[in-house]
Amino acid sequence: LLPGTAFVELAARAGAEVGCPRVDELTLHAPLALPESEGSGAVALQVWIQAADESGQRLVAVYSRPEDADPDLPWTRHASGSLSADAAPRPEGLTAWPPPGAEPADLADLYPRLAELGYDYGPEFQALRAVWRRGEEVFAEVASAVGPTDADRYGIHPALLDAALHAQLVGTAPGEGQSRALPSIPFAWSGVTIHTPGAAALRVRMAPAGPSAVTLTIADAAGLPVASVESLAVRPMTGEPDGHVRDAMFRIAWEELAEPDAKLETAIPSDVELFHVPPADDTVETPIAVRGALTAVLERLRESTSARLAITTSRIDTLTTAPIWSLVRAAEAENPGRHLLIDTDGRADSDRLIPWTLGTGEPEIAVRDGRAFVPRLTSSPASAAAQAVDRTVTENAAAQPWDPNGTVLITGGTGGLGALLARHLVAEHGVRYLLLTSRRGADAPGAKELRSELADAGAVVDIEPCDIGDREAVADLLGTISAEHPLTAVVHAAGVPDAGLIDALTPERLDAALRPKADGAWHLHELTQDADLAAFVLFSSAGGLFLGAGQGGYAAANGFLDALAAHRHRHGLPAISLAWGPWADTAGMTADLDDADLRRLDAQGVQLLPVERGLALFDAAVTAATTVADPADHTAAGADHTAPPPAQAPFLVPIALNLTALRTRQGPVPALLRSLARPATPTRGTAAGATPATLRRDLAAIPEPDREAFLRAAVTAHVAAVLGHSSAAAVDPYRAFQELGFDSLASVELRNRLNAASGLRLPATLVFDHPTSAAVAAYLRSELEGAVPTAADAVLAELDRIEALFAGSEQTPDRGKVAARLEALLRRWQETGPDTAENAGDLDSATDEELFQVLDEELGLS
Repeated sequence: LLPGTAFVELAARAGAEVGCPRVDELTLHAPLALPESEGSGAVALQVWIQAADESGQRLVAVYSRPEDADPDLPWTRHASGSLSADAAPRPEGLTAWPPPGAEPADLADLYPRLAELGYDYGPEFQALRAVWRRGEEVFAEVASAVGPTDADRYGIHPALLDAALHAQLVGTAPGEGQSRALPSIPFAWSGVTIHTPGAAALRVRMAPAGPSAVTLTIADAAGLPVASVESLAVRPMTGEPDGHVRDAMFRIAWEELAEPDAKLETAIPSDVELFHVPPADDTVETPIAVRGALTAVLERLRESTSARLAITTSRIDTLTTAPIWSLVRAAEAENPGRHLLIDTDGRADSDRLIPWTLGTGEPEIAVRDGRAFVPRLTSSPASAAAQAVDRTVTENAAAQPWDPNGTVLITGGTGGLGALLARHLVAEHGVRYLLLTSRRGADAPGAKELRSELADAGAVVDIEPCDIGDREAVADLLGTISAEHPLTAVVHAAGVPDAGLIDALTPERLDAALRPKADGAWHLHELTQDADLAAFVLFSSAGGLFLGAGQGGYAAANGFLDALAAHRHRHGLPAISLAWGPWADTAGMTADLDDADLRRLDAQGVQLLPVERGLALFDAAVTAATTVADPADHTAAGADHTAPPPAQAPFLVPIALNLTALRTRQGPVPALLRSLARPATPTRGTAAGATPATLRRDLAAIPEPDREAFLRAAVTAHVAAVLGHSSAAAVDPYRAFQELGFDSLASVELRNRLNAASGLRLPATLVFDHPTSAAVAAYLRSELEGAVPTAADAVLAELDRIEALFAGSEQTPDRGKVAARLEALLRRWQETGPDTAENAGDLDSATDEELFQVLDEELGLS
C-alpha cells in the first residue's frame, strides 16, 4: 500500500507549484494498492487543484486508476482537502535530544508484533530508531534502516514520516478485553506546513490534540525545524482495503450556501407557484397521513400550469415529508428545472430567504436559522460504513448483528436480492435460522430449490406466504417464530417497482407502490419494537434520490424507508436504510432492464453493481450500523429544528457510479451529484451537445431553405444520444420512435434535451404528436421561426437595456454627455433614409454585429 503520508507529500508538492504550499486540510478516503512487482500493472495518479477562491484557498484531490484502464473506468478518489498560502510560524526546534525528562521505550518487539497481526512493513518503513515518552508526549527518532535515502527529493520522505507514526504503538499494551492491539493509520491532516525540505533523518514530537488526534513537531537530525502538523486524526486499521467497495458507498451531506447579499429579493417571481405542505397531524395513523400528504402534492404536480412549482415543507426527515421530497425529485427528473423543494424551520429570518432561494439555481434547499443548505451525495466518511468494508484480519470487537441462534426475517426473501442475501448470510455469517416471506411463499418460483440449497448448507429455513402490507398478516407471521430461536434481525427487501410518469400516477398506483414497501416497513417497525433486535435493515433505492424518473410512487415509498430509519435511530432502535443503485443480478428488480435502459443508466454515470460487490457493501453498512455511537447523541441533533439538516447517520447510498461518465454527461447533472461531478474539459460542440438554447440563435443565422435540414440533423443527433448510439447516422429520421425502441422515459429525455437546446417548453406528448425525428424537426421549426428575432428586435432589446441603466442613474454631467451621443446617433439614422419605414428596413438588413457596433461607438458603452 502507498502510505497515507505520501498523499500529504503529493498535496503539499502540488500546492507549492501554485503558490499554496500549506495543506490546510487533507482527508484520506481510500488506500492505494500498488503493483506487487514491476511490470504487473502501473497505476496512474492525478492530483487535481481547483482555482483559488476569494480567500486564496484552493481545493485539492488525489485520484488513481490502473494505467491501462478503459477510458470509461472511473477514477478512485484517495484524498481531498484544501490548500492555502498561509504558512504556520516556524516552531521551536528539538535541539535538546534525547528529550529531557523523557523515559526510553523498548521497541524491540514492535515490528514482529505488527507482522503477527498481518501488517508486514518492508525494510524502508522499519525506520523507527528510538522512542521516548514523557507523560502524554511521545518522541521518536527516525532514520532509514537501508542506508542513504533520496529524501532530498521530498518535503518529508513519506516512509520516514510514516515510520514516525509507529511510535504511538511503542510501550502500549492491548486494551482491557483485547488480545492484541491494532496499529493506527492517518485519517485526516490539518495545518501541515513544511519549513525545511529534504531531511534524511527526523526527530518527532507528538502530543495529544483531541481524543483521536495528535499534533506533530518535526525536526532534522540537528534539531532544526522541518515541518509542523497542527492536527493529525488517526483511526485503528481494520484490515486490507477493497477500494472498489469504498468507491461505491455514499451518503448525503448538507453544504451551506454562500450568504445572500444584504439586499434580498422579497417578491415571489410571477412564474413561480408556491405550494406549502403543512406538518402532518400527529393524531392520524402514519400510513394514512403519508398517503394524504402525497396525494395533495401529486395533485398539485399534475395540475400546476406555472413555469416553476416551489413546494415548501417544514421537516425534511419526518415520515410524511421525506416521501414528498422523493416524489418531487422524480417529477424533477422527468421535467428538469420545473420543481423546487424548500424546507424551512419556520423562523422569520429563514422564511424571508424563500424568494432568494428561488434564484439560486438549486432545486433542493433547507433553510435553518437564516442559513441555507443544499444536499450533496458524497463519499461515506471513514468513521462510517466505508471503514467497515476492509476485510478484517483480527478479531472484530464490534457488535455482531447475525446471532447464529437467532432467527433472521427477510421479506421478499424468495427471489432476486432476497434469495442472494439468504445464501450470503448462511454461507458467510453462519446464520442458521431463516424466515423468508413473499406473496406466494413456498410456491414462488425457485423457492423450493432455495430451501433445499440452504438446508444442505446447515440452515433451518421457513418460507411463508405473507402480504407484508397487511398488519394482521405480519403479526401472524411474527407469531410463528419460536422462543428458542427468537427474532434477532430483520431485512426488509420486499417491494414492487412502479413504472409510469407522474402524469399517469393515480392514487391507486401510488397505493400499490406504498403497500409492500412503506406499509410493510411500518408494520415491521411497530410489531418488533419490543424485540431485542441487533439489525433492522431497509432496502431502499436511489430512485428516491435522483433515479426516480418514471417511478414516482416507488420513489416515494423508498423515501419513507429512509425516514423510518432516521425515526428509529432517534428513538434508540437499530436501523439502517440502504438506497441501492441497480444490481447486476438477473432475477431481481433489474431483470427487466433492456439495452435502452442500460444505455440510459450509463449515460447518467450509473453502472450495475456486481453481486459480490453489493454483498460486501451490505456487510459494510450493517457493521457500521451496529457500531454507530449512542443514538442519544443523534436524538438531540435531530430534534433541533434550527440546526443544519442531519447527516442521516442510518442512511447510506451503495451505488456504482462512473464518475467519468458523470462529469462528461450531456445536459445538467442532478443537484445531488454536483459535488461528485468535477467540471470536465469542454468538448467541441455537436448538434447533440449544443449549449442551452443554441438552436434558436443558430437558426437565425441559417438561410431559410436550409433550416429544416439543420433542425432534422439536430433532432436526429439528440435521438441517437438518447438511444446510446455514438453517431446520428444510426438513426433514420423518418422512422417512428416506437420502432426505434423509444419508451416513456426515452420520450421524456428527448423532450428535456430539446427543451434545453431550444429554450422552448415542449409538451410531454411531443413524440406521440410528432412520431419521427423529421416530424419533430418540422414542429420545432414552426415554433422557433415565429420566435427568431430580427435585427430590429435585437436593437430594440438593447435599447431597453440601456434605458433601464439610465433609469437608475443620478442627475450628473455625464447624463448630458450621453444625451448628446444619443441625439447624434438619431441624426445619423435620420440622414440615412427618407422615412422611418425605410430606416426600419435598413435595420432589418443590418447584422447584429453591425448594429451593436454602432451603438457601442456612438454611446461610448463598449
